[in-house]
Amino acid sequence: MSDHREYSHESWFEHLGTALKRSIAGIFLVILSFYLLIWNEERSVLRHQAIKEGAGVAISVRPNQVLSENNGKLVHTSGQLKVFNQLTDPVFNVSVAAIKMSRDVFMYQWVQEIITRTETAQDGGEYTITDYNYKKQWVNKLVDSSSFKKKNHENPTEIPFQSQLFLADKVNLGDFSLSEKFYKKLKHYESFKAESIEPLALNERMKQYDGGYYIGENPLSPAIGDVKISFHIVTPTIISAIGEQRNNSLVPYSTSSGESLALLEYGTVSMGKMFTIAEQENIALTWLARFGGFILMTFGFLATFYIFEVITRVLPFFGRLINAGLLILSVFLSASLSIITIALGWIAHRPIIAYSLIAIAVLFFVFSIFKVMKANPDIDDD
Repeated sequence: MSDHREYSHESWFEHLGTALKRSIAGIFLVILSFYLLIWNEERSVLRHQAIKEGAGVAISVRPNQVLSENNGKLVHTSGQLKVFNQLTDPVFNVSVAAIKMSRDVFMYQWVQEIITRTETAQDGGEYTITDYNYKKQWVNKLVDSSSFKKKNHENPTEIPFQSQLFLADKVNLGDFSLSEKFYKKLKHYESFKAESIEPLALNERMKQYDGGYYIGENPLSPAIGDVKISFHIVTPTIISAIGEQRNNSLVPYSTSSGESLALLEYGTVSMGKMFTIAEQENIALTWLARFGGFILMTFGFLATFYIFEVITRVLPFFGRLINAGLLILSVFLSASLSIITIALGWIAHRPIIAYSLIAIAVLFFVFSIFKVMKANPDIDDD
């Protein structure tokens, strides 16, 4: 059962206008999907070339082996990270020797959840049913309750403190000074128990709780507007890095493809393994973006073709028949065009694979036309 429900109805003519707007939006989604696929293939090719180039010129050195003859070269090294100053949160008087320290602030607030569903009306239009549900959650940003449909769920208008990230200004890997590009990649955070000597000086309702601070009456029974503050840190550890030696610093290495290499892995990892991991990550990201482009294109075509389904709604049987055919057409057309776009990105580098993909795409398209012509779902005529 929803906390609040609203109904709306569009006549067939009104919904036809909505469908036209959706079709225009669908065209933009299709164009955007092409852009995403083309960008992804260009990015993937350039990254592949950069990794291949780097693997061919990199050398391994000891972390205390900062030799002038290696200046400007791509080097690989492993060792213990070091920091030289403590990170300090001046607001909470918290200090720690770490690479990163995050102050995480959450407020207990009302959150509005919107669930919408549609039903076809007898006149060919559409009913829209919108449910609004409200629940209490810990949220790390201010939730504006002024736009809530149900007005008896009010949140505070401000958060007393903001989340903040503190970053070390100097980090060394052995005798190499790491550029910020490297240690920003470190994501293994662990909880840090703050022990400020003046926790009550900041807010009269503040108390120490669970290694951090709490503003409110009872942490075990939070009320709207209560705030909890916690701290997490990234401590110095053993890592492996690949980058350009520039004097006594390790910085991103610029390859001939225009891509930069700044590789980092936790632990002692060999140079060859690091390049293998980098290529695996490139492949994984490439396929993720390809799938995203295909899904985006499919939704784009469905939105573009939706107007035809609305036009035939006054004839339910034909409307459902066309809708089934358009779904098949959208999926296979998206698959065909996605494959062709991917192939064009590789045609200069791997022509045999590219032309094979184009042939597969053509087969997909022919098959989609065949399936659309044969689409005949087993439904009763209303």
